[in-house]
Amino acid sequence: MLDLFYLVQFPPSVFTFASNYFGTGDLWRNRQLLSGSLVGAAVCALTFVPRKSSHLETLISTKAQTSASPTTPRSPLTRHNAGTRNHTRDKSPTLPAMAPKPLTLDGRTGEGGGQLVRLCAALCSVTSTPFIITNVRGNRAGGARGGGLKAQHVSGLSFLAKATGATVSGLHVGSKTVEFHPQLPPISFDWEGSEKSSEAGESGESRQSRNGATKLRIEANTPAASAMLIFQAIFPYLLFASTPSNNPIQLELLGGTNVSWSLSWEYFDQVLLPTLEVWYNIRVARSLVRRGWSTGTPSQRGIIHISFTPIPRGQTLTMHSPTPFAEDDFKISQIDVSIITPTHLHTPLQTELSSLLSLSFPSASISFPTIEDSGHDSRVYILLVAVSQSSRMRWGRDILSSDSSKKRKVKPEKLAAVVSGRVCQALEKDVALQGACDEFLQDQLIVFQCLASGRSSFPRSDGAEDGESASQDPCRMRSLKPISARMNEEEGEPREVSAKKVLEPFGQGSMHSRTARWVASEVLGGKVGWFNDGSIIKGAGISFPGTEGKENGGKE
Repeated sequence: MLDLFYLVQFPPSVFTFASNYFGTGDLWRNRQLLSGSLVGAAVCALTFVPRKSSHLETLISTKAQTSASPTTPRSPLTRHNAGTRNHTRDKSPTLPAMAPKPLTLDGRTGEGGGQLVRLCAALCSVTSTPFIITNVRGNRAGGARGGGLKAQHVSGLSFLAKATGATVSGLHVGSKTVEFHPQLPPISFDWEGSEKSSEAGESGESRQSRNGATKLRIEANTPAASAMLIFQAIFPYLLFASTPSNNPIQLELLGGTNVSWSLSWEYFDQVLLPTLEVWYNIRVARSLVRRGWSTGTPSQRGIIHISFTPIPRGQTLTMHSPTPFAEDDFKISQIDVSIITPTHLHTPLQTELSSLLSLSFPSASISFPTIEDSGHDSRVYILLVAVSQSSRMRWGRDILSSDSSKKRKVKPEKLAAVVSGRVCQALEKDVALQGACDEFLQDQLIVFQCLASGRSSFPRSDGAEDGESASQDPCRMRSLKPISARMNEEEGEPREVSAKKVLEPFGQGSMHSRTARWVASEVLGGKVGWFNDGSIIKGAGISFPGTEGKENGGKE
């Protein structure tokens, strides 16, 4: 009769647990073992006491929260050791922890490329959120770029896996599905201690800590893997990886600096990082040691050095320029031109670019801070950066091409005219939108807006899509939502985006921007607020415990 009682009262999950705990597949035997064990007694007590929560799952969940033992990773996930952090296992038997259900994203959503992978990995590593991405880069499957993980994705995720002590599967080039379970938040990684180093892993990652400064070295698997895209994937995590003494991080990245389908070193140095410094006070010292190209010979990895100090513990990322937009923000006062091409194109390009830019921006001064020999005919790179009179706003447009003038017997002047005309037209079109940033910068800023505290906005247009015609009214900027100071003025309270709309890529701007908003919404959930079609973002205000042990917990 006692066995019959347990047969009726115990939920199926108890028998599954008993099978694993006692090491036998005989369910009737497990019922008998349960009836005579302490576990059985505990479950009996829970059965007779009415309560709202589920049966043994509550006991397991509570035990998992209080136990110091790490979760045993399930096959086929691979556990990555996070630095020198040691875990000790209690000798007494412990109930298995119930791992949180991972977030699952379809890699074909929105732009359906590598941006989705990088952003998801970055945000999930900061928040210790497990995730699964299926159909990785599914929208690239039919083209020459191919689907699945590329070398730069593997390099970035490999570093994050080591840093977070994550269990992972599918982390290899060409993988269509990747599963990632981070275990440690940014502040838990061991940056300090005596001099130490680790052998390079799949991504060529190693680290050292000397005189309080953390030194990291990450080498991409191939010369064509973009060093800047690897940095995009790991930077949010490192930005919160502060030590109690708030030591700086010094990073050496080996990979491509001027490669196709990626921001270049010049754009990274002249547009992205200056913008982060102006608006968020994120100061990143950087230097280019050697260029790395995806075309031409010899093929070698570029080298860049980066140094920055993470956000102090107990503090949040905060916007440091909360003033409204002004007319000076949209008046172009200067255009910087970078030319990295074969030497015989230098003079024709300078002549053509000066002429075209003077017509489009007659009041702006034109300078050529970078003119270099690319060393190969297949390496033709030009970047134009328009700087506002206030120096707070920047718009960048570039082009990466090849010099086929010799093969086609085309004069260098003609090639210079074609290339110059294309990049100048793109810049003029972007600036004419009177947006707060260029098309490519907008989606790169969304991750920082979502992690920061407070409301922020970097709108590009008043509902017009990128690439469509926009009003040329010089006062059009007044219709754009200001950065933060005028959020509640005569325009009224910002309109919150409906919960149904955020279930897919949303908002204005490019598909990359819309996809970035969707990924952030999926990872951060209600911690982030979206207003006015996503043009205004109320950040999660992520922070980690300070010296007093207090934590923001990802809330404002």
